[in-house]
Amino acid sequence: MIARLKGIIDYIDKDNVIIDINGVGYQVFCSASTISSLQIGKEVVFDIITVVKEDSFTLYGFASVLDKQWFEILTSVQGVGAKVGLAIQSVHTSDSLFTAVASADSSAFTQANGVGPKLANRIVLELKDKVAKTNFAQNSTTRPEPNVINIDNSSVNNSVVEDTISALINLGYNRSNAFTAVGKVVKNMNGEEVSVADIVPLALNELS
Repeated sequence: MIARLKGIIDYIDKDNVIIDINGVGYQVFCSASTISSLQIGKEVVFDIITVVKEDSFTLYGFASVLDKQWFEILTSVQGVGAKVGLAIQSVHTSDSLFTAVASADSSAFTQANGVGPKLANRIVLELKDKVAKTNFAQNSTTRPEPNVINIDNSSVNNSVVEDTISALINLGYNRSNAFTAVGKVVKNMNGEEVSVADIVPLALNELS
């Protein structure tokens, strides 16, 4: 199996590129966000997932090990094939995927082509436990560990946290951003007993 490719970008299409390696062209399928960062004639290094079927041999390329890991876990969900997995990664970084799953923000996944509300809910439900147990930053050379606070481990009552997130959503913020902002505030509470009214203005400062 091919695990990594290093070569020169010879051709760029909307969903794939051709990498020239010593005169041999390898077609590699990538997310739109990855493709947008490439230039013809420039050297590239891709971590590769090789998918072999009876009638095809397909290469999927990723800018980092972390992106590759996310593709693997996304496509482990029933209904998420390679095309949908790349579509999700076209609109989300690995960090924002982590936040969306951790905050149970299924709406974040519906931003990707081919993902409706039902599939988005399934993604969140199936991945939340997997993501909590997996170090997605391991062996990554290009991305840091996602900066997401584990609110469940804080000293602030979880019902207060959830009510605060709901209040921010009612103010027009999406769940992922509200989750991250509240997490940052809660991290600095140092065991203080606080209410929703105490956290909201601090979280709004984080969101501004």
